[in-house]
Amino acid sequence: MKKLTSVLTALVVAASMSTANAQVTIDAFKDSAFFAAGFVDGVPSFTFNNFGAYIFVPVAHANNDRVNRAVFQFDIAGNVPSGATITNATFEFEVTQQGGPGGQTGIDFSLHRVTTAWDEGTGDFQQGEPTGDGVTWDFATAMTMWTTPGGDFDATTSGTVFVDGPTSLDPVGDPATPITYSISSAKLIQDVQDIIDGTA
Repeated sequence: MKKLTSVLTALVVAASMSTANAQVTIDAFKDSAFFAAGFVDGVPSFTFNNFGAYIFVPVAHANNDRVNRAVFQFDIAGNVPSGATITNATFEFEVTQQGGPGGQTGIDFSLHRVTTAWDEGTGDFQQGEPTGDGVTWDFATAMTMWTTPGGDFDATTSGTVFVDGPTSLDPVGDPATPITYSISSAKLIQDVQDIIDGTA
């Protein structure tokens, strides 16, 4: 598991009347990323590579408008009591660098509930590795392909946030300070509730 990149916070109304409302923060216990089909300077963009062991999860649009996607998994059922009612939920993530050395204009980051189980894998390095043991653009696991290349997920977004920075360097040339972004919505609350209720 790499260093913390994202958390999910849920406000819970417990099923038992003797238990007060509570806030639970759950760290992602699996995360990875994968590249879409396409070329970068005439070179294939490594759609068979996995990022399961890389310390970052590259996401959004890259060179030549190539799409990078990230996946995160949280043990919601193991941290929230069965029968609980979710009254609020927030997905929080940290951006350490946006774009290359010159940065990149801001872009919307959209969150979706993944509908097929996937494996983190052991791929490392900036372009990932073809380890054959984790999620890629075509495969959810080593033996299971996505139904749709690029991942199986609920088409209705669970929330969107505009991400604009940090660039790779601050104005005096030092490494930029990471920026934390968050997503909270009625759909995200329902997603968490559905997991607790066993319907997702």
